[in-house]
Amino acid sequence: ISLTYVLFDFGARAATADAARYTLLAANLSHNRALQDVVLQVEQAYYQLLGARQTIGAVEASLATAQTSFDATNARRQAGVATVGDVYQAQTAVAQARLALQRARGDATKFKGELASAVGLPVNSGFEVAVPRELPLREIKAGVDEYLQKARATRPDLVAAEAQFRAARARVDAAGAQGRPSLELAANVGHTYVSGGNDSSNNSIGLNLRIPLFNGYRTRYSVDQAEARADELAASRERITREVELQVWQAYADLETARVQIDSARALFDSAALSRRVAQERYRAGVGSILELLTAQAAEADARVQVIQAELGWYSALSRLNNAVGIFSAGNGSS
Repeated sequence: ISLTYVLFDFGARAATADAARYTLLAANLSHNRALQDVVLQVEQAYYQLLGARQTIGAVEASLATAQTSFDATNARRQAGVATVGDVYQAQTAVAQARLALQRARGDATKFKGELASAVGLPVNSGFEVAVPRELPLREIKAGVDEYLQKARATRPDLVAAEAQFRAARARVDAAGAQGRPSLELAANVGHTYVSGGNDSSNNSIGLNLRIPLFNGYRTRYSVDQAEARADELAASRERITREVELQVWQAYADLETARVQIDSARALFDSAALSRRVAQERYRAGVGSILELLTAQAAEADARVQVIQAELGWYSALSRLNNAVGIFSAGNGSS
């Protein structure tokens, strides 16, 4: 039985262990980043589905308005105060609203399949999604510089890049230590059995000093290779840092733009709704044209959809910002 234990090797064993620990840390962080990307896909698919379903409601309201205008135009035609052309124009508006409704329903079906795929279900799964009537918008108090600083500390792939670089530096130390002496504790316990009864025992304990003399420059080349790999990972870390900063910057800009667009879209809808009501009353009173009414109705329908897109665009931008910073949930750390 022989036992050998390394007492001192100029840090080769410690460097190898450090490299393994950093590699494990990088793998765990990469796993976390993959989970965050899945969360982002689910959030984006959910907001798309939510937007499609809200668009269905908006188009249904526009269809009801167009149908009301068609009925009024048809009644005026029968009374002799409207032309056949007015009836056809109103009928065309109804057909366009129905077509838009079919498209919105098709989009909802498509986005439901995307959501199912994002959560790992078959696209034809029969599940239902709770759709809130209103998504409350929260005030974002943190500035972009605070988000950038937080991303540098919490973004898993960025921290993983740092861990990979440190693992590479540890491998450089381990490669350099391979060409240095090592001190070992050696112990041997033996017993020899010989026919005739002349058995013998051989027990020893001592220190072994191993001094590498020449290995064909293997240590030098291993160090050079490890150094080159460390330089490569350092450059990769810098590239990932710039990418993370750009993602945070763009997501924050999108969030601020969406916030401004919400106010503008709501004001536009209020104005368009008032304009449509005025045009409707003018047409009923016989002082407005059907073209004026249909134009106002189309503007109101478009403004209603823009409000939906702006509001859901804000939440979509918020989820992208959280993903860029390295936060799992849109409900944490962003308000």
